[in-house]
Amino acid sequence: SAAVPALLSALRHEYNNLGVLNSALQVLAMMNLDTVTPLLVFLQDPDPELRIYAALALGETGDAAAAPALIAAIGDSKPNVSFHAIEALGKIRAEEAVGPLCDVAESGDFFLAFAALDALRRIGDPAAAPRIQSLLANDLLRDVAAEALGDLGGEEAVAPLAALLNDPAGPHRLVARVLATLYDRYEKEYGEGAHLADLGYRSIGSTGIENLIALLNDPAVQEADGDLRAIALVLGWLKGSAAETALTRLLGHPSARPEVVEALVRHGSRVTDLLLEQTQADDLDTRKAAVVALGRIGDVNAVAALVDILRRDEDLIVLAAGALAKIGDRSAFEALLELLGHPDATIRQSVVAALNSLGHPDMPERMITFLSSSDPLIRESAVKVVGYFGYRQCLEQLFQCCLDPEESVRCVAIEHMAFLDEERVPLILAGVFGDTNPRVRAAAARALAHLEYDQAIPLLVKGLHDPDSWVRYFSARSLGKFGRLGNGIRYSERCKAADSGVPTAGGDILDILTQLAVADKAVQVRIAAMETLGRVGGMKAVPILTPLTEDLNPDISRAAMGALGLIDHTDALQPLLTALNARDPLRRQNAIRAFGKRGGADAASALQWVASSEGDDRVVQAAIEALAHMESGAAVTSLIALTEKSRHREACIKALASLGESAVDWVADGLEHGAVEVRRATVQSL
Repeated sequence: SAAVPALLSALRHEYNNLGVLNSALQVLAMMNLDTVTPLLVFLQDPDPELRIYAALALGETGDAAAAPALIAAIGDSKPNVSFHAIEALGKIRAEEAVGPLCDVAESGDFFLAFAALDALRRIGDPAAAPRIQSLLANDLLRDVAAEALGDLGGEEAVAPLAALLNDPAGPHRLVARVLATLYDRYEKEYGEGAHLADLGYRSIGSTGIENLIALLNDPAVQEADGDLRAIALVLGWLKGSAAETALTRLLGHPSARPEVVEALVRHGSRVTDLLLEQTQADDLDTRKAAVVALGRIGDVNAVAALVDILRRDEDLIVLAAGALAKIGDRSAFEALLELLGHPDATIRQSVVAALNSLGHPDMPERMITFLSSSDPLIRESAVKVVGYFGYRQCLEQLFQCCLDPEESVRCVAIEHMAFLDEERVPLILAGVFGDTNPRVRAAAARALAHLEYDQAIPLLVKGLHDPDSWVRYFSARSLGKFGRLGNGIRYSERCKAADSGVPTAGGDILDILTQLAVADKAVQVRIAAMETLGRVGGMKAVPILTPLTEDLNPDISRAAMGALGLIDHTDALQPLLTALNARDPLRRQNAIRAFGKRGGADAASALQWVASSEGDDRVVQAAIEALAHMESGAAVTSLIALTEKSRHREACIKALASLGESAVDWVADGLEHGAVEVRRATVQSL
């Protein structure tokens, strides 16, 4: 305390030495002493240089308590003091300063008006928008006011901004950017971007369209990705051949392409011919975007051209097949069949998906032929089609494919067995579990997850002992799926009751999973075993998983915590609470995610405590995301409480807004909170 007078003296007498001043303020802050009060005194000092520094320093404190004095300082006799007071009000986001700052913006003092508009943007109060909007008529402030409206304005700002776009002498490039900013904000915060687009369509005239299109010839615009994207977005709101033709020209620009495709899809079949022209473009990305748009539009008039693309443009086959699948016209059937044996697996998969979408009546007959093809790639594709539809006239051949000499055909056939309503399926899968090829056995383990409990368990337990790590992995994963279906905990008891003869390896299948989780040489097997223990082991799994949360391998540690998060028992809480206090921030994040999986009031309280006390922003964000993932009343209450602190407010508002209508009543409880900051945040979230 004895040093305080010396520090304050340094503040008063060394204001020309920024190093000394900043050091003095830092020391006061480290001593947890009040820095605002002496600065408020200096704001009244006769020396204008000291008043300037005081205003600047008050802005850096971020303390809202300085707002009244800074508002008063707007009227200082020295313009530089006023300027720094205005700037400081923006930095501390003083909402009570909105009115006085609007007065300055309208005052005609352009030096201060620019600073006032910037401060209003920082504060972010939409209440300032109507007064800022009036400044669009001021040639000197017009551009700055327009940019501010992008951040603060609402739907009422669209028409006056569009008027500038319709004006031959208006700042067209700037207005396009501002309208795009306004649209993005409405879409992000309210999901109402389409409403803004509709207002733009009503307000932008033919001259505005011409002005937007003219911008595309500006070399500076062509080099500015953000501007191209904004122009494409606004053009997409408009109708007419001129706008549509301009949009297709923008397909070749990566930054604008997503907006262009969305806009063209909204225009529908009117732009089919324009898009077909673009499928002949030299630029591959332009051709790809055109094909995607054609598929989404769904115009049958595009089918012939898309079929031609299948046969002539290797780079577009996957996208063309996808487009044909969306259109669903059966005239593409033969062209798609021609590609079932294509050497590229991605192309074959896209063709199979397209054929499945068409559902052509001739499909069963054609598949009978293809299942007997000498080309294994064609047999594999045919198996996928038959497995999807389950054609009864093809089943015998499909069963034979489980013994196909080609490994890939066997695997695909086996994976589709589980989806067939056939009594022979369990016997077939049991037979292939003895295949010498581990990939085939792994495919069987995946398929077993979809059979009845007592049919699958004996084989999956056998798979846990398989010499191949991937067979063990998929066997453990498939066992976990039965846990989710509520089929009990002690597998050996269920299987003995069914007289299955399952090997018990120590009396219980949980023991086998424990051995895999603790000692298997393959990390992926250990992780799968831990997850299954978490799903089906209940409180018995807690002492197994707890020591693994401290494993030196971060993947093992993370998996153990995740598994504990799946166990709805109080015993699983303590190891997760211990991990929340770990020195390693990554371990804390993993524990947070586990709490998010667990859910419940205890988890919500723990996550709220972490978010409010944690120093690492990544950990705080993980806690907020986990609370949002829980989607419970307790979690929403915690998120609402966290909005009281400015550090968490924005992230919590975003999390609350993402919850959807089912959480509205929970979120609305925040309107009754005692803190005004929380009530404001609740309104924003709603």
